[in-house]
Amino acid sequence: MQRRHVLLPVIAFVGAIGSLKAAKAKAAASKTVTCGEAEGPPPQQHLQAAKRMPKLPERSTISKEELPAYDQIAARVQPGDESHMVAFAVAPRTGAAISGLGGLGDTLTDYENLPGHMRAYDHQIIDMTLPLDSGYYSLIKQHTPHALSAGIKMQTIEALRDHRDDLIHPDDRQGVKFVRAVRDGEMTDDIWEQMKTKIGERGVVEFVHFVLLLEYHHKFGWAVGAKDEMALADFNKMLDEFKTGARKVPPLKAVLRSGKITPFYACAG
Repeated sequence: MQRRHVLLPVIAFVGAIGSLKAAKAKAAASKTVTCGEAEGPPPQQHLQAAKRMPKLPERSTISKEELPAYDQIAARVQPGDESHMVAFAVAPRTGAAISGLGGLGDTLTDYENLPGHMRAYDHQIIDMTLPLDSGYYSLIKQHTPHALSAGIKMQTIEALRDHRDDLIHPDDRQGVKFVRAVRDGEMTDDIWEQMKTKIGERGVVEFVHFVLLLEYHHKFGWAVGAKDEMALADFNKMLDEFKTGARKVPPLKAVLRSGKITPFYACAG
């Protein structure tokens, strides 16, 4: 009789564990996405500049040693601009180190598409993957034409937009996989070696630099509250215009400057 009293709590405990596992399995099953189905793109929440978005500083407020850097950044800011370039100008030397003459982006682009270096294709697959994965459409307006000219398939751009990885064109899967592996901290030897066979070791290292640089641009703009480059409806319209021929894909040579090495900017004396 005493043994029966001991077993009853054990049986109850095992039964409770079984019920819990069944509940978890049911919950997981309800979230499972069947192959070919999309979870749906994240809603755009940043079409307008946030209240925190900085204003372009007056040139008179900038120290003498920072003026060359400020002028480089400010020259890229258009009237009414609400892009993250405005925020870059608040800390000019930092902004120029990232995006100015001789900065990281400038240096990487100098070597783009030269033998043994990262390709224009690699650059543009980053510009498509990061914003379309996140739903924050920075980088999109300017770089979609460049992506098509660099050889990224329209099918892939639409698949990324719709969060349909099953529809990414086979030619583009490796590039998207590499970008995500760097962004998400999920790099493996296999992913690395597969890319290395295409663009060499220096090319792969440059690719990593560029993924992290563009993620910096992307997340910086998001953090400071910069406006999206375009609404989803406008992006769809752009893609339709490319598909119908109403908008022409620019020739690749028009968006490259390979081999034109730029000097590092020097501060005025």
